[in-house]
Amino acid sequence: DTLARFQAWLQAAGCAASTVRAYATVAGEFLAFTGRRGGLAGLDAGVMGAFVATLAGYQAKTVEHKLCAVRSLLRFAAGAGLVDAAVLETVPAAKSTRQARIPSVWDPADVTKILAAIDRGNPCGKRDYAMILLITRLGLRGIDVKRLEFADLDWPGNRLSVVQAKTGRRVVLPLLKDVGWAVIDYIRHGRPACDCPQVFVRHTAPIGPFSDQDHLH
Repeated sequence: DTLARFQAWLQAAGCAASTVRAYATVAGEFLAFTGRRGGLAGLDAGVMGAFVATLAGYQAKTVEHKLCAVRSLLRFAAGAGLVDAAVLETVPAAKSTRQARIPSVWDPADVTKILAAIDRGNPCGKRDYAMILLITRLGLRGIDVKRLEFADLDWPGNRLSVVQAKTGRRVVLPLLKDVGWAVIDYIRHGRPACDCPQVFVRHTAPIGPFSDQDHLH
């Protein structure tokens, strides 16, 4: 069991029990997420980007902690021969500033690398690309992107409006050209048939909108 071996590795390295527990919790989340995308063997910048996108809205310290845990897991996995050491380069570096939230915790170079690595030739890739663009280019929280509805999109006015989950307030944002085209590409060529009002949906049964707790899958 990879998670148990990771915990043993942390203990052998002299980590405090609290650190082992905290890192194991994040590692469990990450392993479950990657397990739906080909496992650790299939990990690349696109999968990492989709995982990081689920952290949108967390305080920067929390993002930093989660990414440190993931980085530690991947160091263990590389040493155990479960992944290539190069995958460590796909983990973005979080900047722990007091007010920072994703996307401000992402280095622009990391964002570019993640977006470039997403396979837009398949439906999930089209969806993930559009969702990550909405988060990184417009600063939306992940939960707000998951709740985005067709009625929120004003195509003639090149803008979108969403009621933010955190504040309960409606905000209007410009629908930037690259973001708009990514959303259109997903709607036309990637979104499975579904009558729900949400733009982005799950691609595994049951097809339908994300719950607020869902990771992207």
